[in-house]
Amino acid sequence: MCKSVALCLVVALLLMISISGFADDQYIPTPNEELFATWTNKDMQPQKTVNFSGGYRDYTLLADTESTGGEGTEQIMTKWTDKSGDIWYKIFGTATKGQYSGIKFESITKISKSGKVKESVVIAPVNFYNPDWLWQGVDPSLHNYSIYYRAEE
Repeated sequence: MCKSVALCLVVALLLMISISGFADDQYIPTPNEELFATWTNKDMQPQKTVNFSGGYRDYTLLADTESTGGEGTEQIMTKWTDKSGDIWYKIFGTATKGQYSGIKFESITKISKSGKVKESVVIAPVNFYNPDWLWQGVDPSLHNYSIYYRAEE
């Protein structure tokens, strides 16, 4: 009995240590993240997307004032700036509204040095965030590539 309790305590302690280790590595976004903005492109579907702390909202048409596309949660897992000054994000999210509701996804997003262009590649569905999934960048030839431009506010 004592051995079972001791073993359970050791396993619980190791689990808590491993979970807290993951939490320390996660990026904590600032209120003024370069990603947090309204992004538009009349040639994309949806034509407008809004990224904010903790999520996103899509709008089918530029003129839409209520979300008519998908919505979801997003967690910025990592952020870095490359030697050209472009800002990169690895994101893990879950669609909560729209045709993809319930689907988990990962994305790599690049914000240009000027802050005016957002390019992304999304992979879905995924079961969990995989920090070892390494991207070579955002490739416009991929079917899951998108490009948006910062809306004037």
